[in-house]
Amino acid sequence: KRYLIDGFLETPLFGSGFGGVTDYVRSQDSPWVYELSFHQMLFNFGFIGSVFLVVSLLCMFIKAIEVIKVKGVQVKDGVISVLLGTVGLLIGAYSNPYLGSFDYLLALGFLPLVISDVPKRIFRK
Repeated sequence: KRYLIDGFLETPLFGSGFGGVTDYVRSQDSPWVYELSFHQMLFNFGFIGSVFLVVSLLCMFIKAIEVIKVKGVQVKDGVISVLLGTVGLLIGAYSNPYLGSFDYLLALGFLPLVISDVPKRIFRK
């Protein structure tokens, strides 16, 4: 954690970018992967990229809650399940170095689909 924060402080606005490494080498096979996903996000994306990602997720959560509140939409259970799954995924990502892997990104990709107009138009009473 200390190495990632120190690396962030070297380039705080835009971060180190993907593939950036700190003084601590966790694995010789993939030295750019750390267990602390959110600290690594701050290290890689910097302040600007991290704020952009967090604001994007918050906007998607707000839109998903609006979909839940719409009367006549029968996909509320699915939207709630995706929201809870996304929250669980983000909690699990705190100590899991695979947040940037395909599986995690695929799961995060369901949230924009759920909040789009497609489910509302298909399942309207």
